[in-house]
Amino acid sequence: MKKQSLLIAVMITLLAANVVRAAAPDSDGQEYIVQPGDWLSKIADKFYGDIFAYPSIVKATNAKAAEDDSFDVIDNPDVIEIDQKLWIPSQAPEPGGVTLMDLKNGVYEGIYAEPVQLADGKFEGEPFVEGGASRPTVTFVNHAFGDLNGDGTTDAAVALVENSGGSGVFWYLAAMVNEDGKLINAATQFLGDRWQVQSMSIRAGEIALDAVTHGPEDPMCCPSVEKSLTFVLQDGQWVETTPATED
Repeated sequence: MKKQSLLIAVMITLLAANVVRAAAPDSDGQEYIVQPGDWLSKIADKFYGDIFAYPSIVKATNAKAAEDDSFDVIDNPDVIEIDQKLWIPSQAPEPGGVTLMDLKNGVYEGIYAEPVQLADGKFEGEPFVEGGASRPTVTFVNHAFGDLNGDGTTDAAVALVENSGGSGVFWYLAAMVNEDGKLINAATQFLGDRWQVQSMSIRAGEIALDAVTHGPEDPMCCPSVEKSLTFVLQDGQWVETTPATED
């Protein structure tokens, strides 16, 4: 009976020790094994309550991979594998720094001679003629979150539409870069007149757009050609990287 009690006590002691070891990650973070259905923003939400904190996991995991080959470098934050080992920093990072509200109230350059300040997604200038209805307007239409410059923080790309009362509806692509938690409009590029940007996404620093553009026979009112375009941010400018297509 005494032997049995002693064995049980030893087993409890060992079990408790194992529990303590499993529940006590390093002071600077802990390992995490990717499970089915995981993606980085979901993991960031699980540990930090912020889906836009995933760049911190990417940065920390890549730093571990340089020292420990049991970690794999994350080249594309949109692609992680089941059973891949990640490193989760223990200290919750600063919030992603870019919110939809920030974008809808951002300052954008490169459309008019002077920057425009959106208010809840829209800018309205003074009427061209006192008392008239025509005035310069800029409207927030679409956006995508992601890291545009490889610094591990969340940036954004924004699609804007400019109209000044005429028939033209001019589309622009703006880069909003996160610099120490402050949004900076790093680049703005004209896309086209009366286009329709249907979707946007950022992957591995590249912005991809699915748009309806004009074909050779299309009137200006009615674009009909579906086209995918890609750009990267380089030296404060958008550079198109769309692969050439054969006719």
